[in-house]
Amino acid sequence: MVGFLGVLVLFASVTILSYGILSRAELEKLRQPSMAGAMEAVVGHWGLVFISLGVIISVLGAYLAWTMMAAEVLFVAAKDKDMPSFLGRTSGRNVPVPALLMTSILIQAALLVTLFSSDAFTFMLKLCSSLSLVPYLLAAAYALKLGARGETYDTAPHNRTKELFVAALATGAITI
Repeated sequence: MVGFLGVLVLFASVTILSYGILSRAELEKLRQPSMAGAMEAVVGHWGLVFISLGVIISVLGAYLAWTMMAAEVLFVAAKDKDMPSFLGRTSGRNVPVPALLMTSILIQAALLVTLFSSDAFTFMLKLCSSLSLVPYLLAAAYALKLGARGETYDTAPHNRTKELFVAALATGAITI
């Protein structure tokens, strides 16, 4: 909660302070990141360079963090035998090289696709929306399989028809 409030105060301060430095018309003309232009107006050209370098470092840090998190998910899942075992291998320094390599290749592929996309934001938004439905589809299809086979209904067989209907409806809705 403290972190959230700290970031909220920081973002609000940056926005409000920008209006105290430049007029609205001047702020509209600034390139992104607009805070760099506001800093340039206050302290000179080095303010623009400082903020621009900060943005570059922040983006690279976020890229590294997301790559490491995605590789960690593959590595841990492979260790738990939920993913192929080759993703669980490590180097001599205990680095999950196959998981990192696979993650990096997939991230680079996504970045290349967005580079050649006419509307990269909309493409990535649709991609994320579509990919977030995959776990729901798999869960609904598994529930449909369990209901169709009658598995796990030893203690409450009267629920099977209702749950089979809900699973079929969910599977059908997601696939459409």
